Amino acid sequence: MRLGFIGLGQMGRPMARRLLAAGHELTAHNRSRAVVEEFVGAGAAGASSPDEVVEASEVVLTALPYPTSIEEVYFGPGGICHHARAGQVIVDHSTIGPDQSRRIAAALLSRGADFLDAPVSGGPEGAERGSLAIMVGGSRAAFDRVRPILLVLGSSVHLCGPSGAGSTMKLLNQILISVHTIVTAEAVAFAEQAGLDPHLALDLIPAGLAGSAIFDRNARRTLVEDFAPGARLDLLVKDAALVRELCDTLALCLPVFFEARNSLEQAFNKGYDQHDLAAVIHSVRPTPPPVGSTGRSPAPVATGRSPAPVATS
Repeated sequence: MRLGFIGLGQMGRPMARRLLAAGHELTAHNRSRAVVEEFVGAGAAGASSPDEVVEASEVVLTALPYPTSIEEVYFGPGGICHHARAGQVIVDHSTIGPDQSRRIAAALLSRGADFLDAPVSGGPEGAERGSLAIMVGGSRAAFDRVRPILLVLGSSVHLCGPSGAGSTMKLLNQILISVHTIVTAEAVAFAEQAGLDPHLALDLIPAGLAGSAIFDRNARRTLVEDFAPGARLDLLVKDAALVRELCDTLALCLPVFFEARNSLEQAFNKGYDQHDLAAVIHSVRPTPPPVGSTGRSPAPVATGRSPAPVATS
């Protein structure tokens, strides 16, 4: 199939590689041209704008970091929503709010194209292996048409409901990741302060009911001070802001999640925004070691604002 891929970052790059390796024709676009040239060297066609990708493709996939990036690629000059045509399916793997997904779906439907919000979970490691969890919102017909493509990328691919359902399911996923990330950091700090061997905990805890994929992943990274980004902290802070916005709309209070979000923002504001999410240990340890600070101002999150001040009560 003739596929297009827009957004060749930490997630998009390995995903697009898998599609190319599976034998699909691929047209690639990214804001940074160097990675596009890498794909051209591997047999893909390069595009200089989203509309060129749309023109060359039957199915277009996007994987972008921020809702503002989505707005530019879908609604900006040369954007997908201005150039999509009848019969195309557009699949977005980004983490955005359900309202934004539904707005894109309506704009594409007016041109006769289908849209699937299909965010993923599993990190760059899962993208490399093709073992992502892919949660999809949209029509059954569009889902059935692209399901073979999605199975190249993920081992668990499910239609969750109409447009916006995939995005909402991903926010549920991010609630759990946020809380598990903070609780894992607290458990490691507890082990260190209580004189336990945290390496022994890594053998014992996953074998019991308290084990989790986040504990296994983040605790291992923390014990060797490996905070090079796999899953970046600033993106989890962005996702937490999206959850909070949806909770406000639903008049829903999630106190454990809200406290976890505060801890994430503390690490963000300490300069660990571009580090792996395991770097939240620096918001939990009594005396955080002075390592790896970026020394930069916090990056914008979902709404274009810096993280809100951390709650004090």
